[in-house]
Amino acid sequence: MVNIKTHLKLFDTLIQPIVLYGCEVWGLDMFNKDTDKVLSMKKVIANCEKLELKILKQILGVHCKTTNLAVYGELGRVPLRVKILSQITKFAYRIQFQCQNANLVEFCTALQNDPFHNAKKFIEDLETKLTLPKSRESIKHYAKKIKEAFTTKLIDTWEKDIYQFPKLEVYSDIKECFQCEPYLLDINNFNERQALSQLRTSSHNLKIEVGRYFGQNRDKRNCPICNNGDIEGEFHYIMNCHVYEPYRVILFQKLEQLDLYEWQHCSDDQMKFSFLLQAYDKKAMQIICKFLVEIKNKRQSILTIKT
Repeated sequence: MVNIKTHLKLFDTLIQPIVLYGCEVWGLDMFNKDTDKVLSMKKVIANCEKLELKILKQILGVHCKTTNLAVYGELGRVPLRVKILSQITKFAYRIQFQCQNANLVEFCTALQNDPFHNAKKFIEDLETKLTLPKSRESIKHYAKKIKEAFTTKLIDTWEKDIYQFPKLEVYSDIKECFQCEPYLLDINNFNERQALSQLRTSSHNLKIEVGRYFGQNRDKRNCPICNNGDIEGEFHYIMNCHVYEPYRVILFQKLEQLDLYEWQHCSDDQMKFSFLLQAYDKKAMQIICKFLVEIKNKRQSILTIKT
């Protein structure tokens, strides 16, 4: 099985360079005088990120409609525009402050799309938006400073935005910080890793999620497996549905045997539920993911028989 690190490395080394080829030049149109070119460039960057997100969702094994915020947060990756920004910064800084060719400067200034004007405006806008002091240090350090400031700003926005989506109700409760989650690196079996990713990001086919697409009232999204009238949400699915009780008993027994401090101090079902979706112990993760695959298969077999 190919692990997450390898998948991301392949994307960063084989696909990303092709997508961003020449972005330091065409990206400067974001600061062009022509508003049509600015709008056109925003669409180009949006399409680049759309491709990136499609691949990231495939790596996670989640639905194409999974909230982008959850995908970025789960993998600890910022949008592709940060990489584009870094490339543009290096190029803009170089032609603005280090170009010594007078003939080139004169020629470019005479063009309708003057790269020197765009570069100057780009640097000024960045320093204003990111409240950075005007600096004339090396290109490498300057670009790094810009990238760090922009990344920090995006993460701050992400931390606020995940609480604004009803679909991310579970995710916002269990996600502690913006980072690549340990289970993605420790669980190499795709099906097991996928089962946990889908539940964490609400990218599953439980009634609580499927009902959204059909405009079904929340209180009507009942569990089709146990028929107890309970809403089939993540908590009911993992902790309450009696059909999965045999699997749940075995899961809890195995976790008890690990003698983990965090598990031993889970005093109620809500704490246990949170632990199951955010465990950091590798052995616990493996046990939990196998359990999730088992109940997922059980649910599917029951629904298949019913249909």
